[in-house]
Amino acid sequence: MGSNPPVNEPIFAKVEIKPNLPGHLASLLFKLNQLQIHFKMANGTEKAFLFISSMGDTGFVLSPLVENTAEFALLFEGPNAMKSKVVQSIKIYPRRGTALLWKESFRLSLMTFDKERRENMLEVFAPQDLLADVAK
Repeated sequence: MGSNPPVNEPIFAKVEIKPNLPGHLASLLFKLNQLQIHFKMANGTEKAFLFISSMGDTGFVLSPLVENTAEFALLFEGPNAMKSKVVQSIKIYPRRGTALLWKESFRLSLMTFDKERRENMLEVFAPQDLLADVAK
């Protein structure tokens, strides 16, 4: 296996996972088998969360792993602020049962956020009162 080059900027991901035809039909009658996303950090820590496929379409911060608003604010502090939460690998899989109701192929788009993009994002997503709370 190859290794990924180190990335010193946050990574934003969009994951498009769709149910196949039987899965779509089943979802009309039943709750579709939920997906789970599993993160393995570079320091060996592992975490798993419920993954809502429609939310993956809109995108999320993939690395470093952000679990609360204070950590989101740390994204703007620079590459070393969340070094322990850098994601090394992810897996997305059904929580129970098999993947028979999901399409075999999916689309994964990755994008880094350089300093300028992070500053623009900060103006949009981080109100000044949130930044003041984190600075305390």
